[in-house]
Amino acid sequence: MNRFRGISPFVVLGLCLLGLFGYYKFQPKRWNVLVITIDTTRADHLGCYGRSPTASPTIDSLASGGVLFENAYATVPLTTPSHSSIMTGKYPFSHGVRDNGLFVLPPSQETLAEVLKQHGYSTGAAIGAFPLVRKFGLDQGFDFYDDQLTKKSNVLGTQAQPINLFFDERNAGDVNGAIYEWLEAQKGPFFAWVHYYDPHQPWQPKTPFREQFSDPYLGEIASCDHQVSRLLDALQTNGTLENTLIVIASDHGEGLEEHNEATHGHLLYNATLHIPLIVRVPGLEEGKRIQEWVSTVDIMPTVLDYMNIEVPNNIHGQSLKPLIEGHSPFKRALPLYAETLSPRLSYGWGELRAIMQAPYKYIHGPRPELFDLETDPNESHKDLEEHLAGESIRFRSILENLIESHAAPPEDALLTLEQDEIDMLRSLGYVSSGNDVSLVDQLREDGIPPQDRAQDITRWSQARHALSLEKPLTAKVHLRDLIERDPLNPVYIELMVHCESMLGNPIAAEQLLDQLGHSKRFVRLDSRTPLAVAHAYLETGSLDDATRMYELSLSIQPDAERWVDCARIYHHLNNKVGYVTALKQSLICNPNHVPSLVALAVEDAKSGNYQQAEFRLTKAIDRHPQYAPAWLNLGVMAHQHRQYRNAVDCFSRALEFAPVYEQAHLYLIESLVNNSQLNEAGDALNTFGRLCPASDLLDDAAKIVKGAP
Repeated sequence: MNRFRGISPFVVLGLCLLGLFGYYKFQPKRWNVLVITIDTTRADHLGCYGRSPTASPTIDSLASGGVLFENAYATVPLTTPSHSSIMTGKYPFSHGVRDNGLFVLPPSQETLAEVLKQHGYSTGAAIGAFPLVRKFGLDQGFDFYDDQLTKKSNVLGTQAQPINLFFDERNAGDVNGAIYEWLEAQKGPFFAWVHYYDPHQPWQPKTPFREQFSDPYLGEIASCDHQVSRLLDALQTNGTLENTLIVIASDHGEGLEEHNEATHGHLLYNATLHIPLIVRVPGLEEGKRIQEWVSTVDIMPTVLDYMNIEVPNNIHGQSLKPLIEGHSPFKRALPLYAETLSPRLSYGWGELRAIMQAPYKYIHGPRPELFDLETDPNESHKDLEEHLAGESIRFRSILENLIESHAAPPEDALLTLEQDEIDMLRSLGYVSSGNDVSLVDQLREDGIPPQDRAQDITRWSQARHALSLEKPLTAKVHLRDLIERDPLNPVYIELMVHCESMLGNPIAAEQLLDQLGHSKRFVRLDSRTPLAVAHAYLETGSLDDATRMYELSLSIQPDAERWVDCARIYHHLNNKVGYVTALKQSLICNPNHVPSLVALAVEDAKSGNYQQAEFRLTKAIDRHPQYAPAWLNLGVMAHQHRQYRNAVDCFSRALEFAPVYEQAHLYLIESLVNNSQLNEAGDALNTFGRLCPASDLLDDAAKIVKGAP
């Protein structure tokens, strides 16, 4: 039957055109999406939030033409769980990631990348630090996920490196470098996530930001702002900037000694929860500042709403589009929530949970606190307890109901770690020995109030930072006071072992090791702790004692890293058989252990087995493309075979990843001269002198250039 019988053909045509126009009208906007997260950045340290002089001109400019949220808050003052909230729109008690290192975002959780990918978007990310590498689950939904981090220790030699006291990371410029090629290749709509880690400790801004800012924290923020500018320039060049929705946020702030907290992760004051949130909407005619209290869980639904994509109904965040456009009222369904369980998981103290409804903020824990942020923005809470007693009871009930109604952490969120990863996390202040990592989502008042130990964590953090800068005397002052306050604390004693070792006092360090062994609060020795003592013995020439400590380290953790440490001592003893055997044992434990592959390749080349050496070096580069020693040794082989052009390429790659690699500079100059690239050799010599002005190899390099035909 013809349903259109009796209807004018022009009417039918009009209805068809109306349907066609309606189809296009309600199709999702094909804007690109760029989310930039700048780690550990306080809102009040950006110019657009009132800081003067500003370290953030690019971000300030985006804010002036976009939307700035005055009161945006993180859900957790820790990198992995906070980014999990950003990407899922859920509070931690639902997505399951509660601390750095211990948890993984389960596959059952739906991320912003997964939703956008389902709707035809290409998805790519480049991240800046270990807490976001793919093993923690944030890569879900990404076609491209670059998490290749430059290791702090690049060379396998006889001198051991100090214990890694901070997460592996790469600077913002290297993060940009990892995403540029992917961005240039995009022909359709894309979602890009770029994560900068620079403002996280240690603060070591590069030139010119080191000179421009006396505060190194501001210098790191300025460095990131500069890279934001370069990233936007790249989008402008490929013609996608004007059609891109941009979100800039931080995962958390930094204590900077407020409330006695130097860093973050242990308290829930606004120093670490109040974060910048800026949204740049294509076509927005003028800037806007919004006072409404919002959360990082609102980022996911806001992006989806602007793309006309249905927002999942099981999330806790809400779209901020009504606030931005002002066309419809905005009423928050759930209160803002934040937590830190790290004080209990890592130190055995109490845990903290917070709930926020303007103007109040309630923090629950062993010693609950309530603040009226309108009258007490610094959360000093002086003379407020009696006045707010009734509100405290009400907010405790709201928080309890929120947890009872919405807390459902997935069972598969707890991550299974290798022992070396546990040891690394412990050295960074996570997962202290013997602490309970079980999770029950209910309000708890037990344990030591983390507020009472914030100063201790600050002193411990200062000691750790001093050791990372090879200032053991400064570290010892902090640790001595901490141990005096808490003589049996294994976290402090273990760090003091490293301190005494660095000071060249192996006997004192070993005595502390014995003390740890008899501590009832200590479960398992970090295998790198006796290793530090072994290094100290080695420096004093006590080879038997050094061997004993190496063997203790190996007995605790017989893995690739410990076999490499044994190889070092054999190398020091000129025991080539023992050295090669230990390296081969390392590869038995881990066939892809990059430093061992490179070290054995060097031995292969010395024996004339160049084919095997090239195989090992190529394998090492495949596993870790940024490992400079692999490129260096591949270049040396090419140079020896007079393949100077290949050698130049290899040495250039080594310097790309390790700009102060003195041997690479020397070999590059020699290869350029041999390849008759004399002007380039002169330029390379100037670069060498600028980057390594105190190098003993500079004179050799100058002689090579001067003696060129």
